[in-house]
Amino acid sequence: MRRGIEITLHARSDFADPFPRAYPVYVLVEISAGGLVDLSAMLGDFLTGAADLVEDGVIASSRAQASAVALPQIMVERQGRGGRYLRTDVSVPISKLAHFVADALAVLEEARPDALAVTYGHVGDGNVHLNVVPPVGMSPEAVEQLFEEAEAHIFAVVDRYGGSISAEHGIGRVKQKAFLERIDPVTLALTAGIKEAFDPQRILSNGRILAPGSVIDYR
Repeated sequence: MRRGIEITLHARSDFADPFPRAYPVYVLVEISAGGLVDLSAMLGDFLTGAADLVEDGVIASSRAQASAVALPQIMVERQGRGGRYLRTDVSVPISKLAHFVADALAVLEEARPDALAVTYGHVGDGNVHLNVVPPVGMSPEAVEQLFEEAEAHIFAVVDRYGGSISAEHGIGRVKQKAFLERIDPVTLALTAGIKEAFDPQRILSNGRILAPGSVIDYR
């Protein structure tokens, strides 16, 4: 989304906006091949076929040019302004991805206009990182309340779209409550059973899901 580009440009004065005008959504495509594959021709054919979807584009033809458009890495590093921010890792069906992002951002804007929502992800698998940055100077207690409220709003939209609250980063400790509110008993038992089979002594990932009848251990 455009907000991520703006974060990068603000953080790195040596980076220039990749396009002469701003766009609401940006897609970064990285391709590589060996042998006799003509990547330039392949990419050209793709862009020609996507002319009704793509408004503008920049093609890096060297490593130096590629590093100049390495905006996502800088955005990820600087999005939190050096402080804490809410990180989410959700997924929805690819066909619903754009609508989900638009709806989730609208819900957050209405509920918490004081916070900064930043979203980016992987178009190919429907994975979205929708993060929320608190305003500067907010007290730790207010930050915790913001994170709890924002996460609840985001997960509610995920539920409406039939998605998952954890796409690639796992459940861990932070998402335990939300996970248990959504998982059915059979799936939970199967998950815990797999855990028990691989870790009968319960020495790995202490404090996560363990086994049926002893789901959560907060030690």
